[in-house]
Amino acid sequence: MDDAGAKLGDLEAHDDMARAGSPPLDAAKIEAYVRRLRAAANDQLAFRQIYEALQHDMSLKAQDVIAIAQLFAGGAAPKSRKAAITAVGQERVRVSHAATKSASAAKNKAW
Repeated sequence: MDDAGAKLGDLEAHDDMARAGSPPLDAAKIEAYVRRLRAAANDQLAFRQIYEALQHDMSLKAQDVIAIAQLFAGGAAPKSRKAAITAVGQERVRVSHAATKSASAAKNKAW
C-alpha cells in the first residue's frame, strides 16, 4: 500500500468533517434548532437544554450542525461538528453579554 492509502486508512471512523458527497441537509430540523436557540438565547437554563440536545442529537449529520451554527451565529461556516457546537455556545455568550450591556447602559443614561 502506498503512503497516501496508509494515511487515508489512518482516519478515524468518527471523523466529523462535512463531506462534499454527503446527503442533503435536514432543513426542518435545522430551522427548528435555530428557532429554539434564538428564542432561548437570553435564558441560560433553556439554552443549556437545547445546546445539550444539539450536542447529543446523532440524527444530525456534521453538515446539519454546521448549518445550524452558521444560521445562529453568522459568519463563516465552521469546519467541523465540534467547531460548530463551540460556535453556537460562543454566540449565546455574545448575545447574553450584549443584552446585559444594553440593559446596564439604559439604566445609566445621563440625560
